[in-house]
Amino acid sequence: ARFYHRWSAGTDYMKKRSHPGHIKTFLQLSPDEKEVEWCLLTSHNLSTAALGQIQNNSSMGERILFTRHWELGVLVTPDTLRNATLVEERLSSKGEGPKRVKSVAPCRSKTTGEAEQQQQSRIRMVPYEGMDKEYGPDDVILPLPFDAAPTRYRSHDIPWAVDRKGSLPDAYGRILG
Repeated sequence: ARFYHRWSAGTDYMKKRSHPGHIKTFLQLSPDEKEVEWCLLTSHNLSTAALGQIQNNSSMGERILFTRHWELGVLVTPDTLRNATLVEERLSSKGEGPKRVKSVAPCRSKTTGEAEQQQQSRIRMVPYEGMDKEYGPDDVILPLPFDAAPTRYRSHDIPWAVDRKGSLPDAYGRILG
């Protein structure tokens, strides 16, 4: 039960209180749980079918990665946000290409030495904590549908499993299993 945590989403309208979303969200919080060090949004499970398995091909004398399910994911880190740019495509009738480029992450100023300042700027990915929370000028808010630091299971909690008979009623009063 060391790795199990309770689903919790507070009372904010941006969060799903009754059930988790289908997209898989993996993230690493900083030790103080105030920043997100990286976030992976993906459609795959942590399974051999999705992540692949190294197999030995004895007839060819080589090793191959065999993957049954190809899925797509996006990894976001403060570094990727610092280095990313958004390109707004406004093509003229002459097909001249992008008209405007702007930074995704906040920059301190647009003076000489901008690249140096941008490298030194401290981009913080922070979990959304509600409309009342004050965020800093270098904060990039990560809207998660759940609380970023959920509560650990207690020793007497029993994790849900599809093949275990239920003992508590669901939202409709049914006991499944």
